[in-house]
Amino acid sequence: LELNPYLSSDWVTMTLVCAAIGAVALAATAPALIAAHRLPSAAEGPAGDLFDDVGAWLPRSLDGRPWRVAVVLAGAIFVVMAATGWAASDGYDGMARGVADALLCLVLFATLGRYLGLWTPVGAEPDRD
Repeated sequence: LELNPYLSSDWVTMTLVCAAIGAVALAATAPALIAAHRLPSAAEGPAGDLFDDVGAWLPRSLDGRPWRVAVVLAGAIFVVMAATGWAASDGYDGMARGVADALLCLVLFATLGRYLGLWTPVGAEPDRD
């Protein structure tokens, strides 16, 4: 394993030891993560969704439309990444990263959004008092 040809082998050893310590520390959090996942909610009523959390900050045109919010957010991610690439004189790379990050945002919203409570299935809308 070679990190840099000008570094001594002590640095390589230290890097590997620190990585192993970090992996053990992350693995040690697994029981707490499992216990937190099993923790019941103390609040009464339905859990709600994205609009119960940030609804006041969203424009009316996005109210109740979680996929429209996700597309707007993905578009903003694309614009920021493309502008960053353009500012760094690497517009094509910035646009490619913007497309990749925006698509990743939409894929993760589709796969994890329901689990995280960002959207609810059609017909199971939460109460909006």
